Amino acid sequence: MFGCGFREDNTIWGFYQDSYDGRDFLTFDKETMTWVAADIGAQITKRRWDAEINDNQGWKHYLEEICISWLRNSLEYGKETLQRKEPNNSLIPVVAGVITAVVLIGGIIGVVIWKKKRSGKEPGMGGFPGFPGPCTPA
Repeated sequence: MFGCGFREDNTIWGFYQDSYDGRDFLTFDKETMTWVAADIGAQITKRRWDAEINDNQGWKHYLEEICISWLRNSLEYGKETLQRKEPNNSLIPVVAGVITAVVLIGGIIGVVIWKKKRSGKEPGMGGFPGFPGPCTPA
């Protein structure tokens, strides 16, 4: 799964975490553009994925640019509701939470569909959504 967000001071954050058989497998560290293995069984895949520099740069770009752009657009679409002046402002966190959840769920659905199309390959191999990676058939 993956997702992104930004704080009130406009600092951004993003994550990509892969799992296998219901357990954590690898997590992407976008600062170092390397993968963190959850256990010893993920070490072989970690070494392979760390070597995929173009894919890792693509994930960093996706998490810091594309995902944030989609989130900002979604918030812009809900701007009128979010900025409504009412005595009870409890709606603001709910709408912001729903928008964030929609972005996260969309990302999860995208990864699931993407992985189903790539059945038979290692989990997560092939780059980031919408862009082929080293294991993607030509």
